[in-house]
Amino acid sequence: MDSTTESASESSTEQDAAEEDAEALPTLAQVKALCPMFTGSTAMTAAEFCVAFVDVCLPLGQPAVETLKDEGSCQEFAYPGWANTAGKQNCVSEYVCRAVTGNGNINSNCQEAQGFGNVCPM
Repeated sequence: MDSTTESASESSTEQDAAEEDAEALPTLAQVKALCPMFTGSTAMTAAEFCVAFVDVCLPLGQPAVETLKDEGSCQEFAYPGWANTAGKQNCVSEYVCRAVTGNGNINSNCQEAQGFGNVCPM
């Protein structure tokens, strides 16, 4: 295989992987349907949290955390980085669900989901 063929093959493989990742993301509706189970004792997956946060909190002028600006960086850096224990993930999952479902003040819930409130401090 020459270098041109190898390069094209690598690009195709990277594109396929990116498309699979995009297909694997849940929709906001799917995350919202799961929200009743996130009451502070269960954590969302990074994909679930990031879809909810980016879709609901980001349009409000959130985030304070730079790596929460898109689902990819959120999943790779933010959620596992600052919500780095099961307890924190349980808490931020509850609050992002509160924002998604309209339970309480959406701005306060989005702040808690980032760990900038009084309930889920990071």
